[in-house]
Amino acid sequence: MSRLLRASDLLPNALYKQRRREFFRRGIELTQKRRVSLGPHATLTFQSRELVLIQVQEMLLAEPDGRPEEELEAYNPLVPDGSALVFTLMFEIDSPVLREQTLLRLGGVEKTLQLRLAPSLAVSAAPLEERVEVERTTKEGKTSAVHFLRFPLSRSQAEAAQLPVAVACLHPALRPLGDALARDPGTSSSAIWTDRCVDFVLANSQPRFAGENAR
Repeated sequence: MSRLLRASDLLPNALYKQRRREFFRRGIELTQKRRVSLGPHATLTFQSRELVLIQVQEMLLAEPDGRPEEELEAYNPLVPDGSALVFTLMFEIDSPVLREQTLLRLGGVEKTLQLRLAPSLAVSAAPLEERVEVERTTKEGKTSAVHFLRFPLSRSQAEAAQLPVAVACLHPALRPLGDALARDPGTSSSAIWTDRCVDFVLANSQPRFAGENAR
């Protein structure tokens, strides 16, 4: 059964607006369970079908003249199909100067993320759609503030996963961020700096396996 969103899954704008507070609370609840901090400016948010649905509804509410089919075409690649963990990597920095400096130091970061399922088992991040090659780092070495990626998983890899699963970033420019996070007892995720990698434990996280991310 296809997990892609269809026009029949969407509420009319008038009805969604009436229930928007309910959906907003649900979106916050889901995001909190699926978000992992990679430092003071970077987060990974693992997508789900329900989260994507809310994002589509918000876009249609913001753009009343928008075509639902176009929004579905744009957002459906974010809906997990059970073969991968789909996630968004975001760098959120208010200061334009600091944002520019940070993104210039993080060129190619999208190619350095791993999902560590077991001591000897790691999966590298891949583009959201293999057939669509979008360069997220400029020739000047500046990365994008937003990346749409996935951790492809086979059934055997998912079954071999041992909790806690961890996300690792191998980019050397993230080391100062990792050191700072490790010293901060108020962070929501455990951080350990080891051999140029910052591991973040997905405690009580969803998804545990690829199939669960499709719910």
